[in-house]
Amino acid sequence: MMRLLMMLTLLAGLTPGAAQAATPGDVLGVGRAVVQDLEEIRAKLDANANAQEEIPVVGASPREVFYQAESLELKIVDLVKQRAGLDPRPLLLLPPAKITPDHVLAVMQSAHRILGEGKQALGVGAPTRPQKVEKATPTDVYKTLMQANRQINLLLTTKIIPSDVYQRVEESVQIAQILNAAHGDDATLDLPQLDLKKGPGDVYNQMIRCFRIIHQILSLSSVKSMDLETGHEAAQGTTPGDVYDLASLLYSEMAHLYFDLPKRPLTPGVGYPGPKKPGHVYQLAEALEDQLLQLRKNVLQHAVAK
Repeated sequence: MMRLLMMLTLLAGLTPGAAQAATPGDVLGVGRAVVQDLEEIRAKLDANANAQEEIPVVGASPREVFYQAESLELKIVDLVKQRAGLDPRPLLLLPPAKITPDHVLAVMQSAHRILGEGKQALGVGAPTRPQKVEKATPTDVYKTLMQANRQINLLLTTKIIPSDVYQRVEESVQIAQILNAAHGDDATLDLPQLDLKKGPGDVYNQMIRCFRIIHQILSLSSVKSMDLETGHEAAQGTTPGDVYDLASLLYSEMAHLYFDLPKRPLTPGVGYPGPKKPGHVYQLAEALEDQLLQLRKNVLQHAVAK
């Protein structure tokens, strides 16, 4: 009950009209503090540093940044559990219909607090003090949070594995099937031939293909969404954790369409799928692409009919 009251109080403070609404610069300031704390923890643990370039996203919205922030907070919870033996609780803020920088800031402040507790427990020092960035966009924030997510992937003692990615892709598949069924289509899933030679990089590139289709679907639905620059593909050494982050982005876009459905049915939910290899995830991602292509066709026909 106390946690519910705290959540309601927080949400009340995030409603339109609250004094001094947060800006992307406020969120980026906290994001950079998280990055600095992660770097100090990495140095203490003598772990590998993230060497990947920033993901080339354009046109990110607070909605997409919010889901990236939630993913980051949950990974930070795992990190401090595994490395510092703490058992913190994430904020788990339910997103409203219209997500603003205030909601993202609330999640990031919670994430930064949890990371700071872990940092002190590890004997690294006090948390970095956030400094507001005067000029920043949601895209700037998204890129910073993605880099932080990538660094955490390298710090976790229990790594993300293909089975985790499979579950995330399966969640998007279920939503795509529901959306196609809402258009009156037979949404039966057809799995293509399994190719166990596929690696994480192949799965990453397949997820990019899926992401570009969902971006088109959102545009046809008059929903602003971010895109990836042309030519972006998996880097050498792509890990299941990298694929998971991209699959989570795709899922957040799918979830937006799902929650827009009137009288939406519940998704079946996903459970542990058993041991999986990248080839199994690739196979499922190919089936997701087929579902998305059908959904794009349905949405386009609906737009023309209007």
